[in-house]
Amino acid sequence: NALCCAKDLKLYEDTFWWQANHTNAILDGISGGNLILPEPLDKTTPLEVIISITQLYAFLSTSVGGLTLIWNSVGKLRRIVFLLESRLNEGTANTEKKKTKNGALGKAANRIVNESLLQEAKSAIRGAFVGFLVAP
Repeated sequence: NALCCAKDLKLYEDTFWWQANHTNAILDGISGGNLILPEPLDKTTPLEVIISITQLYAFLSTSVGGLTLIWNSVGKLRRIVFLLESRLNEGTANTEKKKTKNGALGKAANRIVNESLLQEAKSAIRGAFVGFLVAP
């Protein structure tokens, strides 16, 4: 953003950052004379090149971060669904044993675990949504 502000406010106009011939000279030095910009691009200043590189980096890092967030959140949500399904299946199969063995303490523990899993599921859904918004 600072570079864009410097460009918009035309700060340091008398430096090489604003001279388009320096862009071709820099590219010529880096590539050994093999890379020269064609007609419309030869008016690109070194400041504009640096701005475009930093914007490309911001785009790529945000995209990767968003996709990673989506991937991790979906995986977490799948694991939570699996845990809830296995707890539900276990609970229906062993209802008589649980009534006699666990009592009120077991019900409270199950309620706390289930609430915690539901909170984690909500967090995973929110993370997937944020990742979807972040990844362009």
